[in-house]
Amino acid sequence: MQPAPSALQLTWSPPATAIIAILGVPRLTIHDHELPLRSGGKSETLLCQMALTHRKPVDRTTLLTALWPHEALDVAGNALNTLTSDLNKKSRKVLHTHQSNGNQSGSANLICHDQGSYRFNVEAGVGTDVEYFDRWYGEGLRRLRAGDTVSGVAYCQKALALYRGDIGGDSLTALLERERLRAARLDLLTALADYYVEQADWSGALEYLHYLLKIEPCREDAHRQIMRCHVKLGRRDQALRQFQLCTHILQHEFAAPPEPATVALFDQVRLDPGSIV
Repeated sequence: MQPAPSALQLTWSPPATAIIAILGVPRLTIHDHELPLRSGGKSETLLCQMALTHRKPVDRTTLLTALWPHEALDVAGNALNTLTSDLNKKSRKVLHTHQSNGNQSGSANLICHDQGSYRFNVEAGVGTDVEYFDRWYGEGLRRLRAGDTVSGVAYCQKALALYRGDIGGDSLTALLERERLRAARLDLLTALADYYVEQADWSGALEYLHYLLKIEPCREDAHRQIMRCHVKLGRRDQALRQFQLCTHILQHEFAAPPEPATVALFDQVRLDPGSIV
C-alpha cells in the first residue's frame, strides 16, 4: 500500500525550458527564473490568450481585438509589435536554442511571428502548464485503468500539483477551458480517492474526498464515500454528521433532498454499520 499522500501540497515542475502558467495566477518561468508580469497587464493578457490555443497559432486580429478593442488597428498593431518585442527581449536573456548535441547555439525568442499569426517558440522548449496538466491527467487515468497503479497515481498527483487555481478570463474560450479543466481536476480527485479506498487507506481517501467537496460541495457520491471511510475508521458519529452536512448543503443550494442511495447509506450507518463495504 502506498502511504497516504500529502500530494495536495506537492509541487511539480514541467520539464519544459519555459512555462507559461495560466492555472491560477499567471506566471512566466524560464529555467526556474520567474519573469515578472503585472497583474492584469497587457503582457499577462497576451500570454494567457496564446496559452488557451493549445499550440495553435493565434492570428494577429484576434490578439488586437483582445488587447486593444477600442483602438484603431494601426495604433493597436504598433502596440502589439512593441509588446511582443519587449517580451522577446526579456526572454532572450535566459532562453536559448540548442544544437542536436545539447550545446547552446544562441538566444531564442519566446514568441514567434509568422504570416500574420503568433505562437510560442516550442522549438526552444516553450510550453504551458495546461499542456502538461492535460498530458499528465490523461496518462494518469490511462495507467490506473490499465492496472499500473504506482505510476498512475504519480501522474495524477503531478497533474493535480499543477492546478494552482482556475484559469481567468471572460471570453467564451476561457469559459469553456475553465469548465473543462475544473471537470478534469474533479476526475483526478475521484480517481485518487477510489484508488485509496481500494487500498483500504481510508485516511488517504478522505484527503482527496474533502478536497473534492471544497470544489463541488453537492457531489453526493463523495459524501457517501466519506461516510463509508468514517465507518471503516470507527468514526460512526462522523459518518452520521456527514449525512447531515450533505442534507443541509442540498437543501440550501437546490431545496432538494438527498438521493435514495444516500438515505439508504445513512440508515445502514445508523442501524448496521458493520455491514458497510
